[in-house]
Amino acid sequence: MPPGAGPTQSAESRLAELRLEVSVARVPRAIRSLESSAAQPGLSAVVGDTLVYTIVVGNQGPADATNVLLTELLSATTPPGSFSTTQGSCKLTAPSAVNCTLGTLAAGSSATVTITAHAIASGIATSTATVVADQPSGSTGTLEATTSVSVTAAPQYGRSVNLLPVSGKVTFHLPGATGSVVLQAGTNVPARTEVDARSGIVEVVSARSARALQSGKFTGGRFVITYEPRSASKGKRRVLVTKLRLSEPLACARRSSTASSRRRTIRKLWANAKGTFRTEGRFAAATVRGTEWLTRDTCRGTTIYVRRGRVDVIDLLRRKHVLVRTGHRYTAAR
Repeated sequence: MPPGAGPTQSAESRLAELRLEVSVARVPRAIRSLESSAAQPGLSAVVGDTLVYTIVVGNQGPADATNVLLTELLSATTPPGSFSTTQGSCKLTAPSAVNCTLGTLAAGSSATVTITAHAIASGIATSTATVVADQPSGSTGTLEATTSVSVTAAPQYGRSVNLLPVSGKVTFHLPGATGSVVLQAGTNVPARTEVDARSGIVEVVSARSARALQSGKFTGGRFVITYEPRSASKGKRRVLVTKLRLSEPLACARRSSTASSRRRTIRKLWANAKGTFRTEGRFAAATVRGTEWLTRDTCRGTTIYVRRGRVDVIDLLRRKHVLVRTGHRYTAAR
């Protein structure tokens, strides 16, 4: 550097540095509320669900980014419905493509585009977001991000359910199969499938009726899923209940006092669900009314504890119903 000369700024350092962030949230058809706004790697959905894509285009400077254009290309299995942007405008340019003209992004600013899509068919729904902008030096910068969602066929009324992994390790055992399978993505399974969620959380999506779905999350136990009729008042249409029967074997030795035996004489299942779900132990069953509850089974009795909401408990020994509310429990015992 010549004496007295100041530092020079290269053309590259004057360019705008763009960033692109894409997240996908699932709005279950059974719940109709936003499940999460954070990015969910390996997200699973069910046909009929809504997917919300949130795309953030930012400019980290130091220069402004001009003529910023975002293109979101969705899968044919999840065509776009509505879309909005915090800057500029968006339009549908193809059945599965949304183009957004964002204009100029000042250094340090960002624009957020929200696109709502509908899962209409099963398969892997892949979407690609591309951002193009003119840089101050006349060069063009391009960014690209791809996300994938596994879309599973909707469960059949009285015949099948969908299992969606939430966290941890969950396995399932199909009726008549010789071994268990690790649940890695949304899977449609037949009734009488056994699920092991002792080390993870699983979401069960079942058919509440021929047209309506319901969803619940379960953890801490092993259970077999079946459909069974719920008793209905005269003149009302019969509704099927999705029953989760605790299935982990109980070692009910008459005179066993060792610590290992005591550990084997308890099984349990935590549930957080709405709709017509029922958990069942040896001596009692709990039918959900929109709540979070625990079913705890021992060799001598079944305890239903309600953490939130209320549960209709059926004492299978005394053949009576008991309504259990938040913070209370009921034990059916010999």
